[in-house]
Amino acid sequence: MGSLETILLVEDEDALRTLIGDLLVNSGYNILQAESPEKAILLAKQFSGPIHLLLTEVIMSGMNGRALAQQLIRPEVKVVYMSGYAGFKQSQILEATCILLAKPFEWDTLLHKLRDALASSLEPQLS
Repeated sequence: MGSLETILLVEDEDALRTLIGDLLVNSGYNILQAESPEKAILLAKQFSGPIHLLLTEVIMSGMNGRALAQQLIRPEVKVVYMSGYAGFKQSQILEATCILLAKPFEWDTLLHKLRDALASSLEPQLS
C-alpha cells in the first residue's frame, strides 16, 4: 500500500487513465490526472503539495514523457514511464537508468515499479 504519496498520472487514453487512476487510489496513493503533457504542467504548477512521482506515457502528441519530466521543474519527482509503442528504442528517448513499463502490464508489476521508484534514493535521470 502507498503511504499517501502523490502521483501525477499522465495518460492520453481516457479509459486507461481512469483505470490506472482508480487502481492507484485503491492502493493508497493520492492521484493527480492529466490527459496531456501541457495539462500536467499546469496541474503541477497549481498543486501546492509535493508530487512524489510522475507516471507518464512516453509517446504523446506535442511532447514526449521525458520532455514533460524535464519541464515539471520539480527535481525531487521520481519518474516511471509507460509505453505501448514498440517503434522506438529506449535509448532514443530515455536514459538507460529510467524505469520503463511496457504496455500491456500486470497491475502487480505497475505497483511494484512504483514502490521501487518511490523507495529509490537515486536522483531522477533527466539529462
